[in-house]
Amino acid sequence: MSELQAATRLSSSAALREMVIALDELRDSAGYRGLDDRRGMDYHRRRPQSVPHTAPRAGTWSEQNGHESIALVAPQLEPEARLPLVHQAVEAALLEVAAAMTKVRHLAPVVFTELGIVCATDFGD
Repeated sequence: MSELQAATRLSSSAALREMVIALDELRDSAGYRGLDDRRGMDYHRRRPQSVPHTAPRAGTWSEQNGHESIALVAPQLEPEARLPLVHQAVEAALLEVAAAMTKVRHLAPVVFTELGIVCATDFGD
């Protein structure tokens, strides 16, 4: 049980508990975790401290034997960073997010009512 589930256990709103379960399921879903793993992998790929081909670690200008030169560093991606794989990770996560947000959208008015919150909701259903 997540900390949020434990906190909502004390609530009088059953719909609020259902909403939190939906959000916890999203967090734990394969699609969302895959996207989070992808984000972590891609972040480290682009940190100058992590990989030599993303940013120069020293000056790019040099002089040798009377000749001046500038070395340019070109970013490049590893094979597993190909666009189709990134697209698959994002698509899977967005499908999970859409399913969770649909649950939340339908539960929100019930939560408001159960908690005595007066709120005009029009989600365009």
